[in-house]
Order: sequence, then C-alpha cells, then structure tokens
Amino acid sequence: MAHIRNIQTGETIYLHVHHIFGRQANGVNTCIQSASISKIHAVIEWNGQQWQIRDLSRNGTWLESNRVELNQRMPLRQGKVISMAAPYGPQYIVEDLSPPCNLLIPESDAPVLQLDAHTLVTINNDPAFVFSLCPDTNEWFAEPLAGDSSERQGPYQNGQRIVWGDLAWTLFVVDPMLQTQDNMTQSTTLHDAFFEFNLSADEESTQLAINTGEHLIELGERSHHYALLQLARHKAEQRLNGLPDSEQGWIYADQLAQELGLEVTHLNILIFRARKQINESLRSVTGLSQLIQRRGGRLRLGDSQFRITKAGSVESEYLFSSSPSPSP
Repeated sequence: MAHIRNIQTGETIYLHVHHIFGRQANGVNTCIQSASISKIHAVIEWNGQQWQIRDLSRNGTWLESNRVELNQRMPLRQGKVISMAAPYGPQYIVEDLSPPCNLLIPESDAPVLQLDAHTLVTINNDPAFVFSLCPDTNEWFAEPLAGDSSERQGPYQNGQRIVWGDLAWTLFVVDPMLQTQDNMTQSTTLHDAFFEFNLSADEESTQLAINTGEHLIELGERSHHYALLQLARHKAEQRLNGLPDSEQGWIYADQLAQELGLEVTHLNILIFRARKQINESLRSVTGLSQLIQRRGGRLRLGDSQFRITKAGSVESEYLFSSSPSPSP
C-alpha cells in the first residue's frame, strides 16, 4: 500500500495511480494551502513498474537535495524526502513504494485493509461482511454474513465512508478509470457460460468446470461448489414444476443452510468463496455480479446454463431454448 507521510503533521497519504499535489482544492488529491505552492504543483505517478515524481510548478520540487526538472520524471526511493516550493518547504517522507492497491482505511487504530475484487472483512477475528467490486457497474458493495438476509449495502465509491456497527472505514480507490477500461475489453457474458457440475455418488465431492464458449475453465473440487450445485438443483426442479423463469430457483437462505447442514453465516462464506473463485477465473466474462441473485432474504443461481452429472449419469440440465448444450 504505497504511501508517503507529511513530516510536519504526521498525516499518512496513500497514493493514487496519478496523485496530484497543489493548492487548488477541487483539482488535486492532496491540497497544500501555501502561497508558494502552485495550483497544480507536482504529481506522483505509477508507470506500471515504479513510482515517479514530476514537477509542474513555478517554485520547484525537490527529492532530497536534487531539484526535479520541470515536467521531467524522477524515480522515488523509500526513505527519501520530497520538498515542495523550496528545499525546506512542505515535506513528505516516502515510506512505502508497493504497487498501487485499493484500500479500506479505518478511522480507528485497526489495520488498513487491502482490497481485491472480493474481500472478507473480519471484526474481532469474526467474519462480518464481504466487500466486493461489481465488475459491471464499477461500484463497491458490502454484504453482511450474519442473519437470514444478506442484502448488500452501497454502492460506495472513492472517498465514501463505510459504517459497520461502531466502526467506520473510508474507501480508497487507486484508479477507477483503469477498472472501467478493463471492463470495456470483456466480451463474453455470464449468459454465454455453461456450468458443468460433476458430483460423486455419495455427494462428498463436487467438481466444477465452466465452458465460456472459448475456453473450458477447470475449477477443481471445492466445498463451495456443492452450495452452487444445490442452488442449481432448485432452479432445475422449479422449471420442471412449471414456474416462470423469473421465479425459478429462489430459496430462503436459512432453508438452503439447513439443507447443507450449515449456519447461515457459514453458507454466506461459501457463497463468498464461490464468487471470488469464479470472478478471478473468468476475468473476461461480464455479468458475474448476477452469478448469485438475492431478494428479500432469498437467493438463487443467476443467468447461466448448467448440467449436473452424478456418478457419471446426467441428473439434470438447465438450458436456454436457443442454446445447444456443450458435449459432456
């Protein structure tokens, strides 16, 4: 978690991918209220390999005793001091030069949390909620793990507070534009994916593979695959019973937990793990926010086709009318 520290105030400043310093409050990431500081004074940037500083000012920027040439980039080094407007102007010490990452910054003395697309947040060592990025909207959401309902809270964007009980964090997003550009390269949708569940005769082992039409992704054997399989079973059964598509597959979380012999909190942790694994394995697929849908304490498997094979025999299939199923 790359950051510098204001030597005068002790404030820790976490670095955005393109982090601007200056006097113009509404146009910079770090505002410095000093007449000697330019409106846009300097920028610290991540170039994909290292952090660099670039001077854009009238009065100059220094790295230790070396003045940074105007509009030229100079690599940062850990432990070095940045001075702005004069060799002994506002000063910052470089404390961490890790690659940029999204963060939850606590308002208490709790540790800063590094975020990936799906992060399990614990409070006093107990799982409390899942904080996740919706890849389709580029917004962050919090989903509680306890209780019969896991309705998500949000959306949250850079700089917003997340309050959970007596604790609060600020969301720090290093570069929302990079995430948006990544999403623009995705072409395959969840609707195109075909889920292949392979279940042992005693139902002790559940393997999952996903066919995207371009690739077959083997996800192996995991306990959370069985929770997805149970959701798939309910969806297939309710189609056979004649329910419309919009009503197929819905089941209350406590009922599903009872079927699996789990507490609801443990069920929600399994769902978190399933979503995390599938999101990390299918980075080129859009619509994954709808993998598991929730409504009023109920949940269901989302907009996807699947086949369940038990002990080598097809137990059930769920196909869209216009889509042929992949060969087993």
